[in-house]
Amino acid sequence: MSDSPISNANKVTAKSGRLHYSEPIVISENTRTKIEALPYFIDHTGEEKLTLKINFFTKNPTSRQWEHNKQKSFSLADSTVPKLKRAIDQFEALLGRPADAQYLLVPLGEASFQIGRTEKAKAVQALLNALSDPQILAHLDLGKLTDEVAQVLKGRVRIAEMERATRQLELMLGSEENAEILYQKWFDEHYWVLGNAYVAKDDLRSSSATDRVDLLMHHTAAGMRDIIELKRPNMPVLHFDNAHRNFYFAADVSSAIGQCHRYLEVFSEEASSGLRDAPHIVAHYPEAVIVIGRSEGWPADKQKALRGLNSRLNGIKVMTFDHVLAQARALLDCVRPAEMEVDEAAQTRSSLDELNF
Repeated sequence: MSDSPISNANKVTAKSGRLHYSEPIVISENTRTKIEALPYFIDHTGEEKLTLKINFFTKNPTSRQWEHNKQKSFSLADSTVPKLKRAIDQFEALLGRPADAQYLLVPLGEASFQIGRTEKAKAVQALLNALSDPQILAHLDLGKLTDEVAQVLKGRVRIAEMERATRQLELMLGSEENAEILYQKWFDEHYWVLGNAYVAKDDLRSSSATDRVDLLMHHTAAGMRDIIELKRPNMPVLHFDNAHRNFYFAADVSSAIGQCHRYLEVFSEEASSGLRDAPHIVAHYPEAVIVIGRSEGWPADKQKALRGLNSRLNGIKVMTFDHVLAQARALLDCVRPAEMEVDEAAQTRSSLDELNF
């Protein structure tokens, strides 16, 4: 049976009303057997997903009619269909290429990368997307690239890292993960979320001979250090006093404020000219940031109350994990381009010719 393009397609609602289907597509047929792909479109929480039923038929030798063989038929779940499509695209990309070799297969959104048939601008964009993977970039010698291309690649890697970190924090909070050590590790790896005021963190955690803080942050303004204290997301932040009609800090927050007050006082004394064993770490009117609790779903008056209470603190600021997440999203929006313009991609294609895989 010769291949032919599909000229018509329909979409029919099943009697149940809960799914749609289309006419089956014959993908293999001979005098004895036939294989059809029957697509189903199923609504999952407001989003339509594609599943495929692969039906196997055998021809009855007497009646010459096709009979459905249920034992050989099977279904492909909605998560499996795109994986199969990507696998086929990758296998097709290897057609006509020498064996016993490795190739970099670059996806182009929903399409596959096919040398000679892809628009060059799209190829450039796909290549940049692929090279935003740090594992791939680690094997490239950026010294051999032009400054323009090197900066683009570094920028894409940075954005990809920030996107992954933001998503990871979203998942941790969404799953109600409360292990303090996991959040300490996350902040240790993604301290950029604290804002552009900080340029780096110190590996050293001791602010004095007896005190160990969660993070010591290098302030860009003068190179001095500030303290970051992390608590758990499930700790309460504010309570409301019905008698006096005002919000006030919960006990865990008040305790953290007292803890940071001590840290700042001792740190200022011991590191005014640099710590004994780390003279480059200097404390000059250091400040502290406490990250604690959640504020998702807070009404406006509660948000304002936290801002007001913070304004009355001297050198200490309290913020929730949701405020940190919102700050991460805002920073990501500042550095992430909405879309890579085709013109910009075209401008770099000549430089990308220097990349040989």
